[in-house]
This record gives sequence, C-alpha cells and structure tokens, in this order.
Amino acid sequence: AGAGAGAGAGAGAGAGAATPAVRKTSRHRKDHSGGAAKAAGAAPVRSGQWGTGGMGTKLAAAQIATSCGADTIIMRAEDAHNIAELVADIVASGTGEGVGTMFAASEEPARKGHTRWLTTQTPLGRVVLDAGAAAAVAEHRSTLFPAGVKGVEGKFNVNDAVDLVDPLGETVARALVNYSSVEIARIAGHSTVELDSLLGADARAKSICTRENIAVMRRLS
Repeated sequence: AGAGAGAGAGAGAGAGAATPAVRKTSRHRKDHSGGAAKAAGAAPVRSGQWGTGGMGTKLAAAQIATSCGADTIIMRAEDAHNIAELVADIVASGTGEGVGTMFAASEEPARKGHTRWLTTQTPLGRVVLDAGAAAAVAEHRSTLFPAGVKGVEGKFNVNDAVDLVDPLGETVARALVNYSSVEIARIAGHSTVELDSLLGADARAKSICTRENIAVMRRLS
C-alpha cells in the first residue's frame, strides 16, 4: 500500500502493459480513489511510509495482478487503517466496493507456473513484430519466427526477458528469447532456412522464442 497504492483481492505486483478494465469506482467517507481517472497523465506521487511510486506504477501492478486472475483495488493508504477497511469490506461484500478504484480480474484462466513467472520479469528490451505475427502471438500464443520480426530495441542476451510489441509499439506479450538483440537484428524478417547463412554456428534455434516461453499480456480482439 502507499499514497495511491494498489491492493489486490488475490494480489500481484510488477510491471505490465495495458491498463486493466475498471469494474467500479466509488468513494468511502474520504476520497480513496486517488484520482485514478487522471492516471494516464498523472505525475509520480511522493513516496510515503506505506509505499512508493506514482499512479503509473500502481496501474502497472494492477495489470499484472488482474492478468493473473486477481481482482485489484487501487486506493489511498496514507493511514494504515485503510488496509483494514479494505479487508473488512471485501469480507462483508465480496467485492471491496466503496474503498477505491476496482479493476476486474482477467476472464482468461489464471496463468500457472512458468508463464505467470514471466509476467513478473523486467523486460530488458523489445522485439517489434509485424501485424500478422503480433496477432498470432496475442491470440494463439504462437511460436515467434524471424520472418515475423520487424526490428529490435535495447540490448539483451540469450534467455533474457523482452516485450513483444505490435507495429504501434503496444506490448502484446513477454517472452524469453533464443537469440541476443544483435542476432535478432541480423535475422529479422528472414525465413528460417536463411539462419545458417546469416548466423553460421550461432544458429542455435529456428525461432526467436517458443510458445512455452511466451506469456500473453494483451489480446488484440
């Protein structure tokens, strides 16, 4: 919790991509919503006794929590008793309504094991996909091949976590890569049959990342 801090009915924290859907917003004696409607352009909130980070940080944490199946509430927590109020309201109503701004859990099944862990990793770069590859990854968690890659941003190594983004720069997934940023830049847009000639002995895999190492962060439909 913090000044404008996030609290989840099932919990979760970390960095994320798209802002989750708001289920309901209401007030409870004091204004606990913390101006969430202004979150898109909100300036960082000064750190306090109970937490750190601005509204953007809270929304990122809410995205991770909701994508893992947890209803999440962002509320002001300048006083510790607000946490007790939140828990009491959830127990009483089953929703937490009246405490702050509530974000609904994703309708997708909660991620388990490896893919859930992936959503908590800090991305060290971005791989830009073409529209077809972005749709395949977002809708089917398809393995990503070099032909679907338009470019790469940042510097990272093999097995690092990166964000897979669509042509507009919106994150659709987080993944562990089979190649470094330098290698991906070299093979982007090429077919798998060209990998040996492009990379030689470094052509260790046919794909940029396999579906087992992809965690979808945003559906396109």
